[in-house]
Amino acid sequence: MTCSRKNSPSGEPRAGVPEKTCDELTPHRLGLKALSRGGQLVIAAARAWSSPEAMPLTPCQILGAAGVRPSAFAAFAGLLALLATVRPDAPLFLAPGDDQIAPLEHDLLAALDALQQGEPWRTQRILASWLPPAAAPRAIALMAVAAKGFAAAGLGIAPTGLATVH
Repeated sequence: MTCSRKNSPSGEPRAGVPEKTCDELTPHRLGLKALSRGGQLVIAAARAWSSPEAMPLTPCQILGAAGVRPSAFAAFAGLLALLATVRPDAPLFLAPGDDQIAPLEHDLLAALDALQQGEPWRTQRILASWLPPAAAPRAIALMAVAAKGFAAAGLGIAPTGLATVH
């Protein structure tokens, strides 16, 4: 997805979706190297999903090689598809190979980490800032399956220095 300053082709915000701009992709000072292995793999898989032509491996190959079961990968892919559906004109991920983390990537990691820590209310607060209310329950359900699968594969999401929402 490319950076767009519009929420819809006409430039009008979509109903129920907070208006966002290219500022969403202003990289956080936190770089990929500060992430846990799990966080790095989640970002690599998400970027591979959003820019498949730029990656030598598919998201399934990236997560499968780390021991993530197909059910967890399917939930993660479903989550990414949901995000792209409810935010079609908003950029979601930086380009593969970029060593920074975009704010939405940061939020994705924080939301997954909250679920791994048994704190779904944190995930709900994070998602409320960038998803329409009707999409949040489905996103949380998909995230919960993915977070559990990542944890089962030994992939903790909690990165060093990741600010959390309480």
